[in-house]
Amino acid sequence: MADMEAVREVRARQEHALAYMAHREAERKQRSEGQHTAKHTADAANKKGRKKARKEPVGKADTAAVPVNKLPGAMMTVGATMNELVGVAHTATTVCNTNNALELSKALIDAPEQFSSALIHAQEQPLVTAARSDKAKSKPAVTSAVRKGTTLPSEAGGFKSASAVALQTAPTVQPDAVQVALPFAPVDMKWCSQCQCMKPLTDFSKDKTHNDGLQSICKDCNALKYPVRISTRTGFICGLVAASKQRSKQRGMSQHALTTTVFDGICSAQRDRCVYSGLPVTFAPMSDWQATIERLRDDEDYTVANTALSALEFNTRAKWTAENARYAATHTDSVDAAIVEAVAREALFKPTNQHRVAQPWQQKEEDGATLTLCTSCAVWKLQQDFYASLRTICKECMCNAVKQVEATWRGAFKRLVNNATAHCKLPARAARGLICTITFKDLVDMYREQGGACFYSRIPVTTEGDWKMSLKRKDVHVGYARANCCIIAMEFQSADFTATSKYGGEGCAGWSAIKYNYFRASYNPANVPTTRRIDSC
Repeated sequence: MADMEAVREVRARQEHALAYMAHREAERKQRSEGQHTAKHTADAANKKGRKKARKEPVGKADTAAVPVNKLPGAMMTVGATMNELVGVAHTATTVCNTNNALELSKALIDAPEQFSSALIHAQEQPLVTAARSDKAKSKPAVTSAVRKGTTLPSEAGGFKSASAVALQTAPTVQPDAVQVALPFAPVDMKWCSQCQCMKPLTDFSKDKTHNDGLQSICKDCNALKYPVRISTRTGFICGLVAASKQRSKQRGMSQHALTTTVFDGICSAQRDRCVYSGLPVTFAPMSDWQATIERLRDDEDYTVANTALSALEFNTRAKWTAENARYAATHTDSVDAAIVEAVAREALFKPTNQHRVAQPWQQKEEDGATLTLCTSCAVWKLQQDFYASLRTICKECMCNAVKQVEATWRGAFKRLVNNATAHCKLPARAARGLICTITFKDLVDMYREQGGACFYSRIPVTTEGDWKMSLKRKDVHVGYARANCCIIAMEFQSADFTATSKYGGEGCAGWSAIKYNYFRASYNPANVPTTRRIDSC
């Protein structure tokens, strides 16, 4: 039943996407037809006006003064707005000529209803002509103008009423020029090449390779396109390389040398197998044994020599090696019950506090710098080598003291509780309602129940070095509760994006007892790549 519901859901999403694309295509066709009609109408009116101006003969001016005549004129201002879905505004066009106004108004009467209003202003202006020679042109000189406007709303007749008024007041003067402004796109809009429609600039992601700094496809189209591409081998590798470039930039490294083609060649050289375990990897998000880029040395950038293909389960903070993978797949070690009980008693025993005698804060000036004496190592150091809350012990001595405490079983258990509490206070986890209710006593009891071994691999855990003790949530959707936690080795503390992933895969990179048993049964040293591997940290 679950599979059928999933199929119906996928089919419904596909039908919704097809309907959305069909709707966008209909909008695009409607907008294209409207723009074409408007442009054709304006071009025809302009062309006809120019032909009449060329054919009209120019008469010679009389030498006698001509009395003042008041000739009626017509000035038509067409303000129009395109369909709301198009969002393209037309500029107001002023035609200072009656015949051209008539031609344009007649053409607009038969055009599609894409213009919403028309205003016609009739005016009277006295024209005075002076005596001039035969060589002079007979174009009258305008000395004054008196504007008398008449407004005809579109509701009371529209363009047909406008054309009637224009026919009654038309003079015999031929046009000089006609200027018609074509539609243009606003500066805050952009054309999406995928859905074929205008959208705001905020709907496009940034891309420095384009002239306008934005992608040619909008975010909505990318959201539909990306899941399909990321599920292919080439698309998944491209995503891995892009993420590695971002991490390299965040670390302040500048020797990144990977490309999609280069890393694809590395994967082929390893036969698409993990560099540590030899297990075949998958090139799809939210899958078991998902492919990832592994840096063989953490102090170097993603260079070709320092890069290998690894399963995401083995890309952990504890840093796997081929030797560790071999031991994890073949070990038979266990912890003696007496040792487990001794560790539990040591952790529960609270040592007496040994208070140190307070030391004075000492400073001195040397070569223009202020030095402070560390009361732990007795070395004069700069002020930035000290924490603001503790001015008598330097940072290095404080870190060493913390490591010494965490190297004990009591300190190790306290570290796990403190880390769990701090993680639940992170904004992302606090927003999901995750809380920490586990206590120090719960961890000690958990260690006893597991026999001092990792919950997944049964490898004995330690307080430092390889197989260091760590706290794992069985269900990442729930916080740190006693029933939801277990003690594991830090090598098995891999990234699990089940709670935050936007992909609907069925797997994840998190370890489990079932996944460990599969790894142990499938491990074959002959499948482990030998060309790109470092056997020791």
